[in-house]
Amino acid sequence: MLRYSKESSAGMLKEFECGIPAMDSFIHEALDTLIKNDTRYSFYVVEEEGVGIVAMFVTSRGGFLDRDEEFEELSFGKPWSYIGKDSQMHSGMMYPTLEIDYLAVRKDLRNKGYGSEILAELSKMAQDSGCYFLTVDAYHDAEYSAIPFYEKRGFFPLQELSEDYDTLRMAYRV
Repeated sequence: MLRYSKESSAGMLKEFECGIPAMDSFIHEALDTLIKNDTRYSFYVVEEEGVGIVAMFVTSRGGFLDRDEEFEELSFGKPWSYIGKDSQMHSGMMYPTLEIDYLAVRKDLRNKGYGSEILAELSKMAQDSGCYFLTVDAYHDAEYSAIPFYEKRGFFPLQELSEDYDTLRMAYRV
């Protein structure tokens, strides 16, 4: 059984490696500063008895802008206006989300179901906090892509994949 603990320091992750160089670098060099200096973020460690730390994740509250009225039947959205790339005013509905800012599973434990279990817990956390979607900027580069992981679990893209960015914005309705 997994145990989730909200932490205020990333010090316990000195030996943690997820095997993705950019993420490991962030965890060891910048995560502690982020969580200590920005109260928008909540940092969690996931542990299993006899195994130790299996994963870490960082969340924050956010919003999902439905530009295409795909979810217009939902009554809990808030009208939102924005200026599009065409410099014109557009409107849509904004829905509260729980943002998955970072999620990493220990490299020797990947592909063993931990990520799926964590997403199920994040869905519960989202519901408990009044959010109707989970959102994530899924990491993607030439060596590693988290996009298939999220797609398999029901996340859908909110934009087109672009060569200009190393992430793809995705959402999941909880």
